[in-house]
Amino acid sequence: MSRLQPLVNSLPNGVAPRLDQGLSALGVVISAEQREQLLGLLALLHKWNRAYNLTAVRDAEEMVSRHVLDTPPLLPTFTAQRCWMWGQGLGYPA
Repeated sequence: MSRLQPLVNSLPNGVAPRLDQGLSALGVVISAEQREQLLGLLALLHKWNRAYNLTAVRDAEEMVSRHVLDTPPLLPTFTAQRCWMWGQGLGYPA
């Protein structure tokens, strides 16, 4: 079991399928490791948002579309190998 698995297991049941469906609809293919990392990110955001009000989005399933799936459509506009998404508030790497 990976070190992220306990975090991922803390998410509500609908989060992982929503992520998978959203990425598929966008035509984005990611590895199992990347999927687990995104789910871990969502789990941490959901956990710490309750304590520190990091985002107005409270529902973990809504966080998928508002904080993860909003970024991949922008990727074709970038020419660099790696860049940071400014303005997200959390500094998600692309």
